[in-house]
Amino acid sequence: MVPWFIGAMTVKLLVLAAIILGIYKLVVFVDSRRARRLPQGSAGSRRAVGIARERYASGEIDEQEYRRILEVLGSPTGDG
Repeated sequence: MVPWFIGAMTVKLLVLAAIILGIYKLVVFVDSRRARRLPQGSAGSRRAVGIARERYASGEIDEQEYRRILEVLGSPTGDG
C-alpha cells in the first residue's frame, strides 16, 4: 500500500472515533440533565406514605398519627 493511503485511513478512523465519542458524550450530558430535573426525594417519600397507609390500614396507628405522618412528609392528602 501507498503510505499516504495508510495515513488517510488513519485520519478517517480517528475522525470516526471522535464523532462516536462526541455522540456518546452528548447522550450522557442530556441524560444527566434530565436526571437532575427529577424531584430528589420523590421515591422515598412515596415509599414512606405507602408505609404509613399500611400501618393505618392494619390498625397499628390511629387516624391522628396517620395525618401527622402525612403532614410531616408533605403529603396532606396522602396522594404522594
